[in-house]
Amino acid sequence: MKYTLVAFLCLLSLATAFNIEAHDNLVAYFGQDAANGGQQMLSYYCNDTTYDVFILSFLDIFFSGETFNGVELPEVNLANLCPNTFSQYPLLMECPEMGEDVKYCQSKGKIVTLSIGGAVGAYGFSSAQQAETFATTLWNMFLGGDAGYPRPFGDAILDGIDLDIEGGGGQYYDLFVTTLKKQYFAGANKTYYISGAPQCPYPDAYLGPGVGTALGTGLFDFVNVQFYNNYCDLSGGSSNYDTWASWAASANGTKLMIGLPAGPSAAGSGYMNGNEAVQKLQPYLTNPSFGGVMLWDVSVAQTNPVGDDNYASYLSQYLKKNAPPPSSA
Repeated sequence: MKYTLVAFLCLLSLATAFNIEAHDNLVAYFGQDAANGGQQMLSYYCNDTTYDVFILSFLDIFFSGETFNGVELPEVNLANLCPNTFSQYPLLMECPEMGEDVKYCQSKGKIVTLSIGGAVGAYGFSSAQQAETFATTLWNMFLGGDAGYPRPFGDAILDGIDLDIEGGGGQYYDLFVTTLKKQYFAGANKTYYISGAPQCPYPDAYLGPGVGTALGTGLFDFVNVQFYNNYCDLSGGSSNYDTWASWAASANGTKLMIGLPAGPSAAGSGYMNGNEAVQKLQPYLTNPSFGGVMLWDVSVAQTNPVGDDNYASYLSQYLKKNAPPPSSA
């Protein structure tokens, strides 16, 4: 039987596609070069089965002051990557080569989303209308819309939005998420995801859950809980995973990714070597809410050796060997 190249790529994508119901997903943040000089282009990390989801980080400024048809445009910062900007919007990244990398990764069944926020930036909403308008802006700039908006990654269509909100208040993110999910994602011709990166103290100071919070909407597909840099580090004896799992079970089946630092330099506390990490993960593999592991970040994971492997591959192989199949959830 003969296949065209396009057909082959489609078959490959189907064979390796991200499964939100699986227990062995590996999610990695990409873009901030936490390895300090070790960051490759995105396509470099997509050539094996190690990673299932890449989260581009970060869209760190919501409103730059530059406008398109009266709508303020955001800024994107990918550390040492993509230095060029639009001539008419000198604060906005123009990086079609990243778009080509996104499409390449998607052809291999990877999910590629965009994280908004981050530890450093200027973001937040002052009104409901601002939050709803911002959802429309992101839909047109990075997702399935267009409406003539400038598109930093060219014609690449990302697979969703991640919220890593660590400042600027938590107001109106519930409306932002609801607008994306119900106005744009519902009925779209492809699947889009909403994820978040709350810190492990429950509830997260900015995302919740709680009334009027983003996580309170129950619309998140998965959350990458940061079990590091806090008293509830997975590395210690005070992990509150069960609290988050109880919430996830009541939130329309939101999946939990256990967030870990990928190397000693990736966090102030909470790093565990490969053997320690798998020992700490083992009790949660069969939890119905457990979806896998998130690593901060891919540049550190790829350069952190574990025997003859690297940290990301070591954890991915452990999950794929030991986590139960989706049907057992």
